[in-house]
Amino acid sequence: MIDQLPQGISDSFLSGDYRKTVASLDDVLALVKTSEIGPEHIGQVTPPLREILQNAERVHNEHVEQISTGKGTVHHHTLVVRKVEEVVDELANCGAEKTGELIQLSAEIHYLMRDLDKAIAVLKDNEEIVAGDGRAMQLLATCYMLNDQPDEADQYIGIALKKAPDDSENIRLAGKIADLKKKGGRRRIVSGRWPHSLTPPSELETAARDLVLAENPFDRALLSDRSRVVTVGSCFANNLAAIFKRFGRDAFSFPFGEEINNTYTNRLVFEALSNDAGENRTTTLSELGMSQESVDTFGDYLRTSDILVYTLGVSQGFFDSDGKPVQLKGFGGVDRTLLNSAEYRNISVAENVANVGAIIECVRNLNPEIAIVFTVSPVPLARTFNSRAVVTSDCVSKSALRVTAAELTQGQADRKIYYWPSFEIAKWMAPHMAVESMEDYHFGADDLYSRHVSDHVVETIVRLFIEFSSGEAA
Repeated sequence: MIDQLPQGISDSFLSGDYRKTVASLDDVLALVKTSEIGPEHIGQVTPPLREILQNAERVHNEHVEQISTGKGTVHHHTLVVRKVEEVVDELANCGAEKTGELIQLSAEIHYLMRDLDKAIAVLKDNEEIVAGDGRAMQLLATCYMLNDQPDEADQYIGIALKKAPDDSENIRLAGKIADLKKKGGRRRIVSGRWPHSLTPPSELETAARDLVLAENPFDRALLSDRSRVVTVGSCFANNLAAIFKRFGRDAFSFPFGEEINNTYTNRLVFEALSNDAGENRTTTLSELGMSQESVDTFGDYLRTSDILVYTLGVSQGFFDSDGKPVQLKGFGGVDRTLLNSAEYRNISVAENVANVGAIIECVRNLNPEIAIVFTVSPVPLARTFNSRAVVTSDCVSKSALRVTAAELTQGQADRKIYYWPSFEIAKWMAPHMAVESMEDYHFGADDLYSRHVSDHVVETIVRLFIEFSSGEAA
């Protein structure tokens, strides 16, 4: 019942015991889920939740000030705000009508997480409900001001002042907004903030949206239900194609074994498809372990597909005494004779840019209208021959490929050339998320192989790709 609502949740947080606050909010969440707290109790539940959010902002501001002077560390206010969000979402789903209190709480949560656009959207979408609430109008004015929209901020602080002309915060905000309007606005600062707390594994997709895909990499709708997708690259490219098929898309994958998945070998195959021998062609397709039939099938798909997802895999390779690349015959092509006669080295960004630039031309010769989406495989090197430190070597290899992709895709949207951040989602973001069980592992959850990206991560990457490239949920 409502009298079971834990007392002192806000006080425990303010005193620094955020764990007690989170535990108390978990108790509240359980009561909502079991209907012991229902729509009729919203008026009693929302005041302590609002107080928690107010204290969260206060604690955050104090700790930011302490950190700036070297006296403090980041507080876990974010975790508390996220837990309040869970409670508010559950209250909204328990059959309650939309109320001004719930709407404002939701907006305050987005404001505290500094997602100003979402906070504004929540209040604007429900303006008829919250228009009479001076606090909601004050919050809307604050968000518009911080979002560098002084005219809109002035409009809503005017409404707030009519409702509470003597409110000190309204007066302070009105002064700041007036100064901002005199200056003609201010230069918008583009900024992103690394999250303070570990994100639950169930929120991988949400974290990817907020931290990796805050800006849509695509400037137009690329994908439809009838689109044909071809992927090329490492085993990760195979997995992408498999998930595309799982979501009902027409997809084909042309794989390269890791030993031959550098840009020199990639270029050789694409040049063979476009009937251009190319100065880097040092061997035949058969010597690469590829049949002419499989390459021709790949070519047919390229000519008739709408999107090419090109996964860059490795930035290392063997080179002969004249500096020419030595092409290997797939897996198992490395033997002692090769190791004694050839140099194994990193491939530079400049080399990769030249090779991939030539590949783009080959692709466009085959299919002038195809969209090309680059990504970097998050699958690490299985083996390296220029160092015993395979992790360090993998970092250098992937970094070179990521810079290559950046140089080739920035400002190229008008040519339908894009970058999709699979690497960042799986390799840079996912390892910083909480793991509750082996099923949550971001690598190896399906086969215990530490190099393989877990299926649930690949599925999230493809689901987001479909949404962001088509405007529709997968």
